[in-house]
Amino acid sequence: MTLKSSSKRRKIFFAAFVLLAMVVVPVVFAWRFSPKESVERVDFICRLDNHNTTFTVSVAVNLDDGMDSSEAITVADKVFQHQMTNAIYIVKSAEADANGVWTVKLSWELVLNGELPESLSHFFDVVINPSNREVSYTRCY
Repeated sequence: MTLKSSSKRRKIFFAAFVLLAMVVVPVVFAWRFSPKESVERVDFICRLDNHNTTFTVSVAVNLDDGMDSSEAITVADKVFQHQMTNAIYIVKSAEADANGVWTVKLSWELVLNGELPESLSHFFDVVINPSNREVSYTRCY
């Protein structure tokens, strides 16, 4: 082994170490010194609109300060994943009314034979009431 290749390896190792440190150190500091929120698993009772059959989804959210759009989308995702298989979706909207009840509108389509669909033509609307932890949803087939 020549002196040049050994020096080159040390430089590469040092550069890799510096890059790793640039990523790890800020993440550790952010985690260590960030304020701790009261995030817990919350169970939501879900039902297809106008049906009596229910199921429960458990979601890690902080409802101490009410629900925000990202938490509403997380709940809607859990409901969608519980009900749908081999499907993809996009969030069309997430809005709260004056009472804090959220409506999350999704567009979805089945993925057949591993092929992504050209469009997402079906709807899946989720209405979330964080105060009583009830969810109703409607969808087209």
